[in-house]
Amino acid sequence: MIYVVTGTAGSGKTTWVMNLVRLLASEFIQVGGVYAAGSWKNGVRDHFRVNDLENGQYRLLCNRRNSGDDIPFGHFFFKRKGLRFGLAALDKIHYTHPDVLVIDEVGGLELHNGGWSRFLETISSETAATILLVVRESLVDQVLTRWNLEGGQIIRPGEVPPEDLLSAIRQERTMFARKRVTPITGIILAGGKSSRFGTDKGTIRFRGKSLLEIAIERFNVLCDNVLISSNSDAYNDLGYPVIRDVMNDCGPMMGIYSCLRKSTNLVNLVVSVDTPLVPAGLYRELIRVREDAQVVVPSSGKGIFESLIGMYERTVIEPMEEFFAMNDYTLPHLFRKIHFKQLAVGRNKPFSNPAIFTNINTPDNLTQLESSDDSRLYRTEMLL
Repeated sequence: MIYVVTGTAGSGKTTWVMNLVRLLASEFIQVGGVYAAGSWKNGVRDHFRVNDLENGQYRLLCNRRNSGDDIPFGHFFFKRKGLRFGLAALDKIHYTHPDVLVIDEVGGLELHNGGWSRFLETISSETAATILLVVRESLVDQVLTRWNLEGGQIIRPGEVPPEDLLSAIRQERTMFARKRVTPITGIILAGGKSSRFGTDKGTIRFRGKSLLEIAIERFNVLCDNVLISSNSDAYNDLGYPVIRDVMNDCGPMMGIYSCLRKSTNLVNLVVSVDTPLVPAGLYRELIRVREDAQVVVPSSGKGIFESLIGMYERTVIEPMEEFFAMNDYTLPHLFRKIHFKQLAVGRNKPFSNPAIFTNINTPDNLTQLESSDDSRLYRTEMLL
């Protein structure tokens, strides 16, 4: 669904969208794209910066001063680096697969084939479950006609609170995910009682939900069925199969193995319950790039793997058993003996926000994430 957020200049369009983005992040709904934050000086708009919603980085987009090779438009001079940065942030949504895409804003520059116009030509029903465009009111008809968006729903910030859009976006997200062809099982590594918390880690609450609830909601969108890996009785009444380890005290590889034995699907997505910020789009990308790989996991390079966030085929059951026979329960050792693929993540790559891989291992970790500055949970970083 496409929503066009519109109003006159200074009517709070961007503020409305960012309030919605914060609500979506609090619901663990993945958002990508760009927004333009403006600053005032002596009663007039002095400059805008373009912000990447995936990682919090930003660049100067335009100001009232020509720095040499800028693109003049209206009262502003648009910076080529800022435009390239914004287009790169939009282009990578083909790899990060956000549930909601934001483009703030679409205006006269785009109508004159500049700004984000090249990306707008690529928008389709497959781009994202929900697309939010910010457009000045006087340009709405031209934008809708130019990019064949006549079915878009018009929203005026003063008339519709952001909260009213949440339920619609939830439904669109689920319907979009159901277009998948490959049957998928989700495996949640919930473990057992945490000595540091004094309770089962999956029951720990983060932003109003238990860590297990967060993982289940994520996989209910992505998967046909969900298995919980745990040796605890704490999750027996949730309506999902709880799979105990075939052998105790053998680490997470045994938990994955035990669930793979019970899975009815070739493709299985795995998550550790203590990583609540992993976006659904990461799993979509793991599946997209898998080709003939038996396992695909994110890697930030130099042999550093997020082994408990990945795509595991059932075909690794036998190789796992061979390692168990040698009393080896180390996942990176397994990776060297199978068809294995790394998904590169980190700086200057898709999924460059380091917060998404944060583990809640201690009460201090929990407190730090709960008190992080705004719901995006990244460090805002200016790029020169």
